[in-house]
Amino acid sequence: MEMRMNKNNDERRNEFVEAAEKLFRKNGIVATTVSSIVKEVDVAKGLFYYYFDSKDDVIDAVIDKYSAMFKSTMSQQDDSGTYEEKLSRFIADLYDSFAGIQEILCPGEDKGDLALLKARSFKETQGKALERLRSLLEEGNSSGEFSIKNTWCLSHAVVGGMASLLESGEGSKGEIKQFMLDLIHKAGKE
Repeated sequence: MEMRMNKNNDERRNEFVEAAEKLFRKNGIVATTVSSIVKEVDVAKGLFYYYFDSKDDVIDAVIDKYSAMFKSTMSQQDDSGTYEEKLSRFIADLYDSFAGIQEILCPGEDKGDLALLKARSFKETQGKALERLRSLLEEGNSSGEFSIKNTWCLSHAVVGGMASLLESGEGSKGEIKQFMLDLIHKAGKE
């Protein structure tokens, strides 16, 4: 029997994460077993345990993947332009990140046990978004664009509200984005 070409650790680990994610969407988390993941990757079961201690660890890795995607989107934000342009880009990117998680984890037929994965992914993304939005709002206060008394509370209202509106399916991207920008402006002028 010919030996398979060895893959580097990151590449092999990512194969497990991709396979798990695919199977979670197709079958749900409960119905996806470690055996089905290793079968999808076409390797021995022991190799899975070289990279992960349990199925819960691979679930965490899938969540980390979504969190890293959001963090990457936020770090790629262009800091040029006016303050208003930066704020508008942030709100659009936040919407896109939440919509991406929603699309990946709620394709067509809803697998009930994906709700936990979706909730944890949203929570991770929200945590990163809260920090970035608070920083932007404080920048707005410093530059005189706004006079927001509690940037932390407003950040929670905007980020949590956007997640909730997107999850409910009410409103278009443009409507939700404009609503959030209006909310920030109203809070900053009072």
